[in-house]
Amino acid sequence: MDTLQVLARADEHPVVMSVTADGLAVRNADNTLQSAVFDEKTWRYDEPIGIPDIATLIGGGHVSLALSPLLAGLGMRVIVLDNRTRLRTMQSNRFAYACHKVDYDNIRPHIPKGSRSFVCIMTYGHQYDETVLSQLVNLDMCYLGMMGSPHKIRTIFEHLRSNGIPQSALDNVHAPIGLNIGSNTPEEIAVSIAAEIIAVRNGRLYGNNH
Repeated sequence: MDTLQVLARADEHPVVMSVTADGLAVRNADNTLQSAVFDEKTWRYDEPIGIPDIATLIGGGHVSLALSPLLAGLGMRVIVLDNRTRLRTMQSNRFAYACHKVDYDNIRPHIPKGSRSFVCIMTYGHQYDETVLSQLVNLDMCYLGMMGSPHKIRTIFEHLRSNGIPQSALDNVHAPIGLNIGSNTPEEIAVSIAAEIIAVRNGRLYGNNH
């Protein structure tokens, strides 16, 4: 398949256009969504083509269902992951690009890396949140948030610190997820999360700053 054919199919099969000292080249995209390499001997700049910002919602419940249209409306590709079978809120999610059943014990391979990756942890169980966060807390991404009460989050963070996760890594987690606007319903929580993601994407908010 020649370069023009590859580019024409970029929406279905994302590719990366690489600019180097030798010229232009097109290659298949991997899980690293954008990168640039510069050193004394060589340089390369990779520009994703057909790859939007990707929002991965880990947990397919009511907040995920309410959040999906908001993020899709922001031009993000929404991927929903859950470990439950035939979950009604996933089946009725018309705004997600894809919904997948996954094993939370092996979640990391499903998460894209890089500056276009936004991840929201919102599973239905305390133990699943901790399992997922422990695998993702050191992963390179633009945004990582976790839903839960302050007490639950303190407990999870204490467990992770006792297992060797440094506080500096936990400081980059937006938890409780979303801006503090007094939200209670799934729809209100979704608005608070979307607003926080917009702030991070626009460079107005960094790390665990609420």
